[in-house]
Order: sequence, then C-alpha cells, then structure tokens
Amino acid sequence: MTIARCSARDSRPRRCMRWKQCGDSVARIKLEVFGLAQYLDLEASAFGDDNAERPKFVTIAQQRAEQRTGTRFANADTVLVGDTPNDVKAGLAAEVNVIAVATGKSTPDELRTAGAAHVIHNLSEFPSL
Repeated sequence: MTIARCSARDSRPRRCMRWKQCGDSVARIKLEVFGLAQYLDLEASAFGDDNAERPKFVTIAQQRAEQRTGTRFANADTVLVGDTPNDVKAGLAAEVNVIAVATGKSTPDELRTAGAAHVIHNLSEFPSL
C-alpha cells in the first residue's frame, strides 16, 4: 500500500493508497513502468510480506506515512485504490474510503459486488472524483 497525494492540485488532507501483494522490488518496477512512482512515497508503503492479512496493510501504510510526514492519516481521510475484489474488501474491513479501478482482471460489476462505492475504468478518471 502506498500513500500519496490524490492530486498535486488537491489541498485537502486526503491521501490515496495503492497496494499490490508482491515484493517491494516488483511493486516498484510496476509503478515505474506505468509512470506512477514519481507520484508516490514508496517508503510509506505496505506490501504482501508486511502482513498476511490485507486489511492490516492500511494501518501499516498509515503508520509509515505518519512517521515520514508527521501527519496523522485518519481513516476518514484515507483512500485505498485497488483493482481486485480483495483490495476492495481489505479497504472496507479497514474502514477507509475505497476507489476501485477496473484495469486488471476484475470487471466493474465484480468490484461493485465486493462493495466498492466508486469504480473507475482507468486512472485517468481519478481526478474527476
């Protein structure tokens, strides 16, 4: 899970979280390939090897982000961005806002069925939320 500003133009105290269950180096490579690493603080991240329970990634990432920034990341101001039903379920279990992105194998309907209130088709739609 990675904490980042939702938008460079966004002055609200919200942060966005993105996580993949993979090793740190694989996640970094994926984020770099898609041009997203520049927008994220990968040191304030949680990965699959941090905890076996996905909802705990949220707390881990919030704590790391707080240590790095000195800002408390409350659940109401935290957004988990995920692309699988398990991502959605983890965010809901952690009681944070969830935005599902239908860029992976999961369809928008599958993401909504998992509980996502907001489903977008790709990250270019993200700023409109």
